[in-house]
Amino acid sequence: MQKIKLDKQLVIFIILALTLVVELFIFLPWGIGRISKLAKKTDSLRQKINTTKTDWPKKPDYLDKVDRLKVKTENNKNKIVAVGHESKLISFISENSQKYDIKIKAITPLDVFSAENKNFDYIPFRIEAEGSFHDLGNFLSFLQKDKYFFQLKELVITGYRPNKINMLLCGLSQK
Repeated sequence: MQKIKLDKQLVIFIILALTLVVELFIFLPWGIGRISKLAKKTDSLRQKINTTKTDWPKKPDYLDKVDRLKVKTENNKNKIVAVGHESKLISFISENSQKYDIKIKAITPLDVFSAENKNFDYIPFRIEAEGSFHDLGNFLSFLQKDKYFFQLKELVITGYRPNKINMLLCGLSQK
């Protein structure tokens, strides 16, 4: 067997070349991948910090808005009548009509039907009354802003002094 004569410089060159190849093809891509992942995480954290810096001073305003929305939501829930409690609506309408000089001749409950939003039903009432146009406008405005949700579906006004009023007024009930 013949001995292979290796030059020290050649061996050092081969070792350096192999080290460089391993560094270029294994360690460098791995390091670049880690650096890019860290850069993404850093960017994400920087955005969260900036958002927190801008939103943190607004926190009391947000909490106030949340509290106001909770109160408003609770008030709106109370404006919806439970099924079977239609008499509350009738008594509310007749009681308050007197305050607005609307003289109710008849309130006739009709069959419940679905509202545009499928979670709710309309509770309709046919109302025959007498009163002035101005008083009727004030009364309807009151009904839409006060204790319950009402929607006027039909309105016919005939005659003059007193006006004869025939309307279809619907309360709201949750299914």
